[in-house]
Amino acid sequence: MTLPAEPATVYHLSETDFLALLERSNKTGQRSLKAQLEFEKLVVSRGLSFSDNYFFKNARQKVSLIDSSGELYEVSPYAFKAIKSTTNRKTAAKKEFEKLVNTTGWTLGVDYEYKNTSTKVPLVCSVGHACSISPSKFKSGQRCAVCAGNVKYDTESFITRAKEIHGDKYDYSVTRYGANNKTQVEIICSIHGVFRQTPSDHINQKSGCQKCKFDKLQMLATKTHDQFIKDALAVHGERYCYDKTSYELSSKEITITCLAHGDFKQLPSVHLTGSGCQQCANEDLAIKFRKTTAEFITEASDIHQNRYDYSLVNYQTAHDKVKIICGKHGAFEQSAGGHLQGAGCNQCAIDGRADKQRKSIDKFIEEAKHVHGDRYDYSLTEYKNIDTPVDIICSVHGIFSQAPYSHLIGSGCIQCGFENTKLKQTKSTSEFVEQAVAIHGKAYDYSLVKYTGAKELVQIICSVHGVFEQQPSVHLTGAGCRACGFERSNKAKTMTQSEFISKANEIHGSKYDYSNTVYELSHVKVDIICPEHGVFSQTANSHLNGNGCPRCAFVAAAERQRLTTEEFIELAVEMHGETFDYSEVDYVSSHDKVKITCPIHGVFEQTPTSHLTSDFGCRECANKSKGLAQRKTTDEFISVAKEVHGDRYDYSLTEYVTAKDKVAILCHKHGLFMQDPRIHINGSHCPKCSYGKGVGTYDEYYFQRNPEERNKPCNGYYVKFKRGAEVRYKVGLDSTGNRWKANYKGWDVEFLLRQPMTKYDAWLWESALLEQHQVHRYKVKDSEFIGNGSTEMFHVDILKLDL
Repeated sequence: MTLPAEPATVYHLSETDFLALLERSNKTGQRSLKAQLEFEKLVVSRGLSFSDNYFFKNARQKVSLIDSSGELYEVSPYAFKAIKSTTNRKTAAKKEFEKLVNTTGWTLGVDYEYKNTSTKVPLVCSVGHACSISPSKFKSGQRCAVCAGNVKYDTESFITRAKEIHGDKYDYSVTRYGANNKTQVEIICSIHGVFRQTPSDHINQKSGCQKCKFDKLQMLATKTHDQFIKDALAVHGERYCYDKTSYELSSKEITITCLAHGDFKQLPSVHLTGSGCQQCANEDLAIKFRKTTAEFITEASDIHQNRYDYSLVNYQTAHDKVKIICGKHGAFEQSAGGHLQGAGCNQCAIDGRADKQRKSIDKFIEEAKHVHGDRYDYSLTEYKNIDTPVDIICSVHGIFSQAPYSHLIGSGCIQCGFENTKLKQTKSTSEFVEQAVAIHGKAYDYSLVKYTGAKELVQIICSVHGVFEQQPSVHLTGAGCRACGFERSNKAKTMTQSEFISKANEIHGSKYDYSNTVYELSHVKVDIICPEHGVFSQTANSHLNGNGCPRCAFVAAAERQRLTTEEFIELAVEMHGETFDYSEVDYVSSHDKVKITCPIHGVFEQTPTSHLTSDFGCRECANKSKGLAQRKTTDEFISVAKEVHGDRYDYSLTEYVTAKDKVAILCHKHGLFMQDPRIHINGSHCPKCSYGKGVGTYDEYYFQRNPEERNKPCNGYYVKFKRGAEVRYKVGLDSTGNRWKANYKGWDVEFLLRQPMTKYDAWLWESALLEQHQVHRYKVKDSEFIGNGSTEMFHVDILKLDL
């Protein structure tokens, strides 16, 4: 048999040839060959082929493949195994980008060359403006800055553009354009007076006075009983009877009568979207998807190629079992859906597996006997695959288990192996003494030696230090009396201070300063000065062996292993495809965060290690995949809100976007109000209902009545109070910081956190903490703190800052 010395692939080899190649290799080579075979099988299973330059070195080294379109595809085996798509991502991304450019009416600019998703390319918009945009930005919606109005204005040009959009609806007499489109300007509404808004929102988003918007929503909130009935009939016709219906609010359930199934309850807002009787809906769905017996038989015959007889079939639903006749094993029952998914006669499947296993066993036994002859009995062997151990009978020691792969490369009965090894290693006492004298001469007396094995201690007599014990195998390597060895070593290593420094300079040149060095013995540490990192300690012997400043060594190792920015981006694209924009990446090390742009959530920071090992990359994208915690549908939000608040509020105007975007909610008493969804489902109520009942001075209604207070500077604080063994913690907001000494006499006050922020943000922060950790709130009334934060006390360190 002739084998290639270094084959480009091992996939093409037969199993016998591959095993022979493994047998010729050492343990490291065997692991590498197994990894190569696994990778090449994966390549073929994904429909790719190997280029002429293909060579497998290791899992991290890129190899050259040919993708399904015939283009060269370079990828590391490690990255190829991790990614789900085998398409040449750069080519696919380029084609997708160019198609998007054409469908939007744009054209590719002069000197266009696609490099990656992060590098800007020249484009021409549909109007004719020249632009330079990266493919990822273009894909996420960025377009011509001139057309979009994102160019910088002055006051006059801003007012002109604003009037083109809003007409004479607003007064711009007090408007002064600031530094850019994100700097708010003042605009006058003829109804509600001055409001502030960014030029970007006012022009690009066509936003206007928010109070006008709320008024409009309030007008749309009211619906009469008669109007509801009229709207319901327009949606459902005469299908339902509304005699028992009493409409009050869109968020309060009503009774509706189905002419087929009787009364049922439903929210008015849901009913008007087209929903009705659930039983009717279920029946309609069943009718829509139900097959006839004839349809089932036709579909089953196509799938199983007329293998079965369906004369006993009476089809009801996909979940009900039907009787099917196998020509070999007779009638059997199986779910109709399972049969249409490819399942068949169970007994035929068992017979097929047994037949396949018999063929595998025969082949294994044939190859095993070729290697071991008739030494072993394989009557108990049940072969599954090359790695699953099988039972083999040794004629001397009985049954043992071994992986077929190991057995076929020469491994056999372990006990036989031990005995053979012991026989090879066992020698007589005279043979040992003869070999020892040949190595050590007359240095030792062997009259006490009783040799029983290479690892069993024997007694040897040193003419200087007397009897000592040592393993024969160690003694025959040249080792002898340990005490003599120490003496020789100390004598050899003893040198003067000047000799040590002279030798150190020979090895390290003039790199180090030895002015603080005091040499004693070779194994004693000395102080050495590195010109870059200062003093370090090291044994004299280690220093003379070539070791130097450990921090210099660490820096050098890091430099050797450090990726370039381009190499990191290449690995990142292999892992995540063209999902992210890496134009702002400045790679320093695997632990220093880099800036990456998500097309959905913008710029985020992440360590290179995390980015190359994370399935998502962007943390917000990962959180979104977890569902309700980050993004709900409007119905899901309303459902959670009702679990918290019951029927206290009307959500007919609610449109949920994200947990951070405020939603419109109707209070039955005070009307419309806007609130953060997170705060609402944490228990917060209508601000006007809550006014005067909350904790502290501030609430939502306070800031609505006093808008000038929202952006006033303030401190959000977290304080520890201690008096003897008594400890408490408090959160709050403080505009002055002058009341602490006067109000909390006798207590040691320690600020664990003091964060500058606006008064409104400080109030939101305080409210959230009080709600979230209310179980740890200090319940005991204390006259010392009444009026000075008694309701904001905790008996545990809720922020874990008291270290």
